[in-house]
Amino acid sequence: MHDGGFQERGGDFSYDLASEMDHQGFKEMDGHQVADMASAMNSEHFDAIGGDQTYSMVESMDMDQISGMGSENIADMVGAMDHGHFETMGADQTFGMAEAMGFDKMAGMSGENIADMMGAMDHGHYDTMGVDNLSEMAGAMEMEHFVSMGADQTFGMVEAMGFDHVAGMSGENIADMMGAMDHGHFETMGADQTFGMAEAMGFDKMAGMSGENIADMMGAMDHGHYGNMGVENLSEMAGAMEMEHFASMGADQTFGMAEAMGFDKMAGMSGENIADMMGAMDHGHFDTMGVDNLSEMAGAMDASNFAAMGGEQTLAMVESMGFDQIASMGAAKVSDVAVGMDLESFKAMGADQTFGMAEAMGFDKMAGMGGEHVADMLGALDTTHIGSIGAENLSEIAATMDAGNFKAMGADQTFAVVETVGLDTVIEMGPEKVADVAGAMELENFQELGAEQVTEMASVMDKDNLASLGDAAAAGMVDTMTGDQIGTLESDQLAGLASSIDPNTAPTLGAEQVTSMVSHMETSAIAEVGGAVVSGMMAALSGDNIDSLEADHQSAVLDSMGADLMGSKGAGFEAIEAAETSFDQLAASVTTPTEGVAEAFSTAGLFTG
Repeated sequence: MHDGGFQERGGDFSYDLASEMDHQGFKEMDGHQVADMASAMNSEHFDAIGGDQTYSMVESMDMDQISGMGSENIADMVGAMDHGHFETMGADQTFGMAEAMGFDKMAGMSGENIADMMGAMDHGHYDTMGVDNLSEMAGAMEMEHFVSMGADQTFGMVEAMGFDHVAGMSGENIADMMGAMDHGHFETMGADQTFGMAEAMGFDKMAGMSGENIADMMGAMDHGHYGNMGVENLSEMAGAMEMEHFASMGADQTFGMAEAMGFDKMAGMSGENIADMMGAMDHGHFDTMGVDNLSEMAGAMDASNFAAMGGEQTLAMVESMGFDQIASMGAAKVSDVAVGMDLESFKAMGADQTFGMAEAMGFDKMAGMGGEHVADMLGALDTTHIGSIGAENLSEIAATMDAGNFKAMGADQTFAVVETVGLDTVIEMGPEKVADVAGAMELENFQELGAEQVTEMASVMDKDNLASLGDAAAAGMVDTMTGDQIGTLESDQLAGLASSIDPNTAPTLGAEQVTSMVSHMETSAIAEVGGAVVSGMMAALSGDNIDSLEADHQSAVLDSMGADLMGSKGAGFEAIEAAETSFDQLAASVTTPTEGVAEAFSTAGLFTG
């Protein structure tokens, strides 16, 4: 088609043709023909064919051809494209297109279109655009546009305009730009410039920003700036922020903010707000606040606030106030504070003071804290303290705890609970509770409890309970009981107990106990234990012990061990030396299967090395 032919036929003709073409079709046309086609179309046509088709047309032209189309046509094309197209086009070509249409024309486009183009350019391009054009562009954009453009590009735009110029814009415009920037940009801007921006937009406007935005700006300012913001504005800002925002702002800045608004003002905030601020400060800051202010703050906080603040910070608050001051606030408040502390903070506070806290809240109130928190307190106490709490209180406390709580509390403390409440009371709570308690104890605790009571514990648990004990507890129970006592347990109980034992621990168990376990298990139960554990148990036995097992039990042991048998010690079937240990060598002298099993044990020297 001759030059100008598309314009002669009109925009609709060009649109119909363009809408049927793909990217390759435009590339095969001469650039000046694509420019002629595009010049005949308007914004409605470009919007209708969509950004991808429009971009294909742009990519098929060089910058001279694009520039020759005229400002209006270029703007129509740009309006149909999005950020992804400009990113693909590249920074220089995007800037060239903007320059060709005219920066004043670009400033008249929608905020979204401006952001799409600006986000694809380099900062150096902004300087060329001129302050007035950039100001008009910024004025057309809202926070969502700056955010989509990106924090670095927004800061580049602010730098190109000049901080003084930006400060002269409306509070809304400044807030929109500042809301898209992050802490690093404000640090680069400097404390005074950042404060200047906050002042220019209005502190009340800043207080309406998100907590993250406020923290980014406040974190870049000096403490002296906070005093100029006004107590009410600072309170609103603090109310909009959460603990993560204060943490990102930093401990010193958070304290500076609290100091500028006044500790008495801070004490009048909600417990959640106080916890958010206190959780970000250092211990030294608490001492500066004074006992009276800290007491008022603590009075405004509940258990969930102290828990959110964390054990380390809660302990620091207790230390700064003094334990007597906390105790004077009543049992309920002491309980709230205790919920905020963890095992490490109680241990740091010490056994005597932890017991004092428990006593101040009332031992009867401890159970209401929940198993995890009670375990943290009890885990920091000496066993003599636990005994002083009383059997009835400890029974209620133990009822709230699970296996994880007892293990976290520690073996000695768990034993002290059992010793104080009495084993009968624990058994009355059910087999699961017995398993929870037993799973936290170790050999020394079981031995102190005594074989008879350990046997009683084992007898009330079922297979699953015993299988849940864990290696240390299961081995401790086995080594504490006699062979005869182990023989009183049911087959499935013995299988559960054995299943809890680690294969590496099994060889260290007593031969008497292991012999009793294996001989009192049904042959089907032996298969459930697992070959590695059974192999380890056999390694604990002498040849005489093995010979004492019934032939069907010996056979079941071999079957259970599978590839671990014949002296391989768990190395796998491939490690078995067939020439020395194979049943094939015994075949000629074996008259029955049971005789063969017995002879295999006795002649091959299995499990004994």
